Amino acid sequence: MKGLFGFLSLLITVGVIMWLSMHGLKGFMGSGDPQTLDGARTRSQATVCRTNRQVLLTAVNQYRSMNPGKPVTIAILEQTGVETPECPAGGEYTIVNGRIVCSIHGQ
Repeated sequence: MKGLFGFLSLLITVGVIMWLSMHGLKGFMGSGDPQTLDGARTRSQATVCRTNRQVLLTAVNQYRSMNPGKPVTIAILEQTGVETPECPAGGEYTIVNGRIVCSIHGQ
């Protein structure tokens, strides 16, 4: 009886692992499409992008406080020595109405 119970529990465990590997982890692994925000990789890229935009916004605000009334662009920030981070998904940052916008992730 003990041997049969052990065998059945092993079979159930293997079945659960197989089901998870085939169906349960699809949302975690992602589709590979950088435009979609499903999957761990694309979610982490979106998080890094959001953090990069916050860093750039801080640089924009600092530039504006030191140069009131002057226009500010990403190129101007780079000319003043600010290292502009890059979007991990390959998007480009621009300044639109005082906000940092990514060409892939938006605001």
